[in-house]
Amino acid sequence: MYGQSFKDRIAEHKGTIIKVVAVIGIAAIISAVMVMALAVGKDTYTKTIERLEGGITVVGSKAADTENDVDDILALGPLATAADLAGVTSQTVGLAANLSALETRQDIDHAKIVEHGQTLTTLTGSPPEGYLTGTFANSTGNYTLHARCSEAGNFTANVHLFYSRAFGFNGTYEEAQQYFYSGINWTQGTPWYRTVITYNSTDWHLSELWWNIGVFALTANNETTIPVVFGGLNATYAPDFAYVDIWPVLQ
Repeated sequence: MYGQSFKDRIAEHKGTIIKVVAVIGIAAIISAVMVMALAVGKDTYTKTIERLEGGITVVGSKAADTENDVDDILALGPLATAADLAGVTSQTVGLAANLSALETRQDIDHAKIVEHGQTLTTLTGSPPEGYLTGTFANSTGNYTLHARCSEAGNFTANVHLFYSRAFGFNGTYEEAQQYFYSGINWTQGTPWYRTVITYNSTDWHLSELWWNIGVFALTANNETTIPVVFGGLNATYAPDFAYVDIWPVLQ
């Protein structure tokens, strides 16, 4: 072992040297790809990788315009001096500096990932969802609300009946309101209907009415069916379609 020449020792470990340099380069490239979309700009990582690739090329392969690479050192044999090794040393120092810079940036990105993770833990669940099934009935409502939420709690909903056709009020805004309310059969349990009156350049007409169905409880991640009870509307007010809005409530 000790009788081997410098050239023989380099030649013996040449494959290892190239593999070590390649592993360092690959590790640096993978690290850059993993974090290039985070805090540090993509251009910064790209330039760092280009410097690493350039350094690996100089150290690990023979090129016409480079000196003191591995091939040059092997050619010097046992007479190689510290000065002859200066080029390789310089390249190695440069690679180490680039890797150190990447580690610093990774530490910054890791801190930001931790910060974002802590922020996510404070976010609430998704908004409640709901839809209606059933049909409009003359004397009593025949809709069913299907509701679901990600966090248990108390909720409320507004049911909307929408009309794409115009009711012929042929009067003022106030007269259109009176036309609607005077036609309701007011009995116990009839909702407090709210109206949306619109103008079509000729007269005022009803385009939508809605009411609140009260407060109900939901359990997390479990669909609940809730009867939608309403009445007092005659067949004229069968909607073109119906929909529902749901919100959490504070009590």
